[in-house]
Amino acid sequence: MGLVALHAACSVGALLVDGSALAHRIGIPTTSCEGCHSNHGAELAMTGDPAILAPGAQLTVTLTIQHPGGTTVSGGLYVAKPAVGQLVALPGEDLNLLNDELVHALPKAAQGGVVTFHFGWRAPNQPGAVRFQAYGLAANGDGTPNGDYAGTTEFDTAFGCTLQEFFPDADGDGYGNSLFVTAVGCMGQPPTGYVARGGDCSDGDPTVHPGAVEICNKKDDNCDGNIDENAPPVAMWPDDDNDGYYQKQTGTPVMGCGSVPGYASVGGDCAPKDPNIHPFAKEICNGVDDNCDGRVDEGVRPTCGVGFCQRESQTCSMADCNPGVPIPEDCNLLDDDCDGIVDNGNLCAAGQSCQIGKCVAAGSEAPGASQPGTGGSGAGARTGAGAGGSGLGQPPGTGGATGGSPGANSSGPGSNQAPPSASGCGVGPGSSLPDSAASLVLLLLCIGGARQARRARRILSLPRQGRPAIGPAGFPPAFH
Repeated sequence: MGLVALHAACSVGALLVDGSALAHRIGIPTTSCEGCHSNHGAELAMTGDPAILAPGAQLTVTLTIQHPGGTTVSGGLYVAKPAVGQLVALPGEDLNLLNDELVHALPKAAQGGVVTFHFGWRAPNQPGAVRFQAYGLAANGDGTPNGDYAGTTEFDTAFGCTLQEFFPDADGDGYGNSLFVTAVGCMGQPPTGYVARGGDCSDGDPTVHPGAVEICNKKDDNCDGNIDENAPPVAMWPDDDNDGYYQKQTGTPVMGCGSVPGYASVGGDCAPKDPNIHPFAKEICNGVDDNCDGRVDEGVRPTCGVGFCQRESQTCSMADCNPGVPIPEDCNLLDDDCDGIVDNGNLCAAGQSCQIGKCVAAGSEAPGASQPGTGGSGAGARTGAGAGGSGLGQPPGTGGATGGSPGANSSGPGSNQAPPSASGCGVGPGSSLPDSAASLVLLLLCIGGARQARRARRILSLPRQGRPAIGPAGFPPAFH
């Protein structure tokens, strides 16, 4: 089987790669394989040896990948850079250490339906704790991404102390939000901004946390799942539209809490005659401040454009949405010129190429990578149906070219060379695995933290109506 290249979309909705994108047989740092492989649920597990680790010692981590309920033919792996210590690529594991992260050099064949990787980690010389985060793919070998499954797992361990998990405490009330990303450390030594107790159901309000006194305010003050239970009665003011909120303290109050028809204990209603408009109502695109926060249609207007040209409409009509103006493409993992392809074109100086958002010296990419248009393992071939032969990478209906030796020019009949420096995902055939392992595909790292900040600065410098429409879903998860 020839090279497999796929139409890929970043899992956070920020990057798009079209069908002409280049494919890679080597692993690529990515926090999700779901852009190319829509199935989630691959079974990943990590264990460490020794179980009790001393500061300065080396840990050997074993990671397994399995296809849930199916046959695993091969697998791929990315291990993110841990907060402390140093990852180690062990001999014979086909893992590359790139920028203190580990990625597979070649897809690894399964043994008994399980793909197993081993890697090392050198602990710092002072006691502490570490969390490993790994992302993997279980490929079923059918030549397509449809039956492949992506997955993720974490593994925590301490060295020289007892391990403890801590919760982020944004409001400083001593209780953390258990739904947010936690941190690990030595017992009794929480990192700055973290606490040992979780369960805070409103981490932006220091008066709300487990054990707080319940008062009549339409809130779950003590985080037990109930609102205003057994709360002392308070003064309730006339609520003309019966939406549970009053506008002003006018008229004659009554004492009570909860459901008292015609009265409310919480103010802030900006439309006292409309029961659909009040604090905490759902904002809809209608030219009205539905939730009484002083803003109109925030976050609900239609958007248009792709890449850096994505913009929000000035009204609730798509007809009033005007995409932004493209800017010259840069090697930064962004679609600056708004053509739907990230980092395409000749973006780097002579003798350099754009690799994962950085200009690097030609030939310095990871072992096994092929430059666009060099033939060899097939990296750089354009997606196509390719009737006849094994020529995936040919235009539909052409004969299948199999690719030349490493470094050979791929300008033979039907090879259809791809644009230089295009981005994409996939694996080529140049490994010792069966051809069916070519279905293993890993996605580009969507947007790095530094590039998030640069993009945010560039966006915030624009007028409100000229900014790209971005939000929490447009950024990758943060790691601790």
